Amino acid sequence: RDRDRDRDRDRDRDRGRGGRRRMTTTTTSSSSSDPFAELERTNWQIAVDAYDDGFGPLTSQAIPLLLSKAGFPPPPTTTTTTAAAAAAAEFRFLDVACGPGYVVSEAISAAKKRGGGPSSGEMEYSALDFSSNFLSLASSRLSDAHPDVDVTFVEGDACAMPFEPSTFDSVVCNFGVLHLPDPDAFLRESHRILKPGGKLSFSAWAAMPRTEAFGAIMGSVAAVGNPDVPLPEGPPFFRFGDPDECLRSAEGAGRVPLGGGG
Repeated sequence: RDRDRDRDRDRDRDRGRGGRRRMTTTTTSSSSSDPFAELERTNWQIAVDAYDDGFGPLTSQAIPLLLSKAGFPPPPTTTTTTAAAAAAAEFRFLDVACGPGYVVSEAISAAKKRGGGPSSGEMEYSALDFSSNFLSLASSRLSDAHPDVDVTFVEGDACAMPFEPSTFDSVVCNFGVLHLPDPDAFLRESHRILKPGGKLSFSAWAAMPRTEAFGAIMGSVAAVGNPDVPLPEGPPFFRFGDPDECLRSAEGAGRVPLGGGG
């Protein structure tokens, strides 16, 4: 309770300084009654700090490649660009299952470092997550790291995203797809909200033994814990560790343009 009050206080502080922190909530949900989805939502509300201190620094190592495959930062504009072309070139970026905000923060840093691309007024950043606690943490992080940049934070469902068709140029999801009750719905939604020529990039864990960390975790559970705890059935955890499966799924979603493997 104290932690929630602190985050509410931080959110109010963030809205009053630097870039605007637009926090919106949507009730649109295709999976609110799914037991697996409810388990994920409940646990991620609780595990915010544990993830930020533990796995977060590990999953952050994938961000540079994730952004590159999504076509971000965008290429430089030229000095001869017309006003109409500049308006059409407005670039919109979405981080799905944003968690603590690592990806959108690094995206902003990369855009600033690149330079020569769309100006800050021509870049729009949005971040979506089903966890209000993660969104509060991400908002606080972005206020500290990039107080001059506007970010819109949306509490919503990655399988039924509250955005208009053809809205975004880049959609990214860093190790979030494996926590969704219907990954194919997320892929279809990404196809729907991407502009023509836009790109989706997502990361997922490879199956053991290629992912040594999970081998160590599962070995520890088998040795001193109980691996047979009853849990709601969900999609195969390592499904998207197979590049061919990623391509097959993208085809089924409407040929969503994936950024490619790496």
